[in-house]
Amino acid sequence: MAIKLAPTSIRLAAIEKRRIAAAARKQGITSAKFIKQAALERAASPGGMALAGITASLKELIEEEVDAAIALDRIARRKAGEGRLYTGEEAWRELGL
Repeated sequence: MAIKLAPTSIRLAAIEKRRIAAAARKQGITSAKFIKQAALERAASPGGMALAGITASLKELIEEEVDAAIALDRIARRKAGEGRLYTGEEAWRELGL
């Protein structure tokens, strides 16, 4: 038996819509799926959502910190004459794409 889906709508400020869309893209899902998952997680564990949100934020900050550290290291190595710069075509070819 097929599950009948019922549409719903919410009103969002433009900035909220952009933030949700960006977060959904990072997870590789649609905004609708992102909102649905967040709502269902919150319904399942209203008290635990604060901790889950903090954990997700910390994970994202750590990932950004690691990315920044790698970028700064590469910049320093390049300034020291180490390494090589690739054109876009060379990079794609090197990756086999």
